[in-house]
Amino acid sequence: MSFLQEIANFPQRLTRGTPPILFPDAFSVVLHEFYYRRRINSSLKEAFVRRAMIMALTIVLAASFASAMEGPAGGSQVVMGFTGGSIWHPDKPGTGTCLWYIPLLGKLGVTSSGTPALFSDPSQADRAHAYLIWVSDFSVVQLPNNQSWTPILAPAGTATIYFNPNPTSRIFTADLKDRSTWGIPVATFIREPGMVASPDGLATDSFIFTATLQWSQFFTLNGEVIRFRDLMPNGMTCFESGLTFTSQEAGSCVAVGAPQW
Repeated sequence: MSFLQEIANFPQRLTRGTPPILFPDAFSVVLHEFYYRRRINSSLKEAFVRRAMIMALTIVLAASFASAMEGPAGGSQVVMGFTGGSIWHPDKPGTGTCLWYIPLLGKLGVTSSGTPALFSDPSQADRAHAYLIWVSDFSVVQLPNNQSWTPILAPAGTATIYFNPNPTSRIFTADLKDRSTWGIPVATFIREPGMVASPDGLATDSFIFTATLQWSQFFTLNGEVIRFRDLMPNGMTCFESGLTFTSQEAGSCVAVGAPQW
């Protein structure tokens, strides 16, 4: 077997989802083999060595970034579950902030031992202990109508998902405007226009909207290397229901297929 074939087969021996820093031997094996071959074959060209080294390191890094997502979700496949609530800003009527925490992301939801996986304390699956939170500032426009339904338009906006490995260090102010302790942004979205519908004067409501993924970065959670781009490259469509006479909300989001417009 040629040396490049040996390198190509090397990642098969790596554990999926483990950062390369945990495999110092991977690099030492590759380097040792290169220098050994060079000593016994002086005709090996420097250009070949450089190309082969780049190829070897790329393969090792690619193998290390394999995550719990197992590739992009199919269109309409559930990719996220959420719960939380919204607040209104009295100083700017018709505006507010939506803050959800995320108990389900892709296949990450429950551990093999049957406990919630996305909380620092599985016995307290709440906002204060959630590793991931979704934040979106919004505005709404109520449509005049003579129907029993209350239709409200929600213009386009933005949303950010924050990750904090120590979620209890977050501080939530009353107006949710100071976000310096919330963690690092790991994904940003354009929240496309949507419509809120209520049959009882907003005692309850349902809201459906699409969140188009704009940017995401790698982060590590429970030993898994995750990136939203790998799970939902085109974003997601979310289905939210509001609890009677409260600002509490919950729902699920499904992956968006390839854009058709």
